[in-house]
Amino acid sequence: MKEPQAPVTPGREPPLGRGRPRDAGRDTAIIDATLHVLTELGYEQMSVEAVAARAEVAKTTIYRRYPSKAALVMAAVERRATAIPPTVKSGGLRERLLVVVTWLAGEISRQQVGLLGALFSAMRTDPDLAAEMRLLLRRDEDAMATAFFGGPAEQIGRAHV
Repeated sequence: MKEPQAPVTPGREPPLGRGRPRDAGRDTAIIDATLHVLTELGYEQMSVEAVAARAEVAKTTIYRRYPSKAALVMAAVERRATAIPPTVKSGGLRERLLVVVTWLAGEISRQQVGLLGALFSAMRTDPDLAAEMRLLLRRDEDAMATAFFGGPAEQIGRAHV
């Protein structure tokens, strides 16, 4: 019996196996289709079938890479360009906060509001997606805390972030 494979995420390549190598173009098409369908329909209405149709691949091609809808969505979110907050080491508290808040506002305005709304709404009903999103949000929180305070949120105490 074949063991299930972990989803393909940045920094974690699929295990080498027998058969022909995976087509990177299909990976890109699947991720792009996922983001499009998620933004257009929302998480609850999104289906692997709709993503497969948009990406012009078989459902089995998707399930070979991602074991669930939540894993597929998280892979798509993770593949998006990761924004790096500015490092602010000088100036008073007000000036440093202004730099970080201005950067954050710019990042949010560049995000697709429909995508963010679909993700946050779906977190209420899908515990797997909520758990994955919490990990992603915690990572982003730590990156901002490091840029602003010089250390991850756990080290400086989340009450200060």
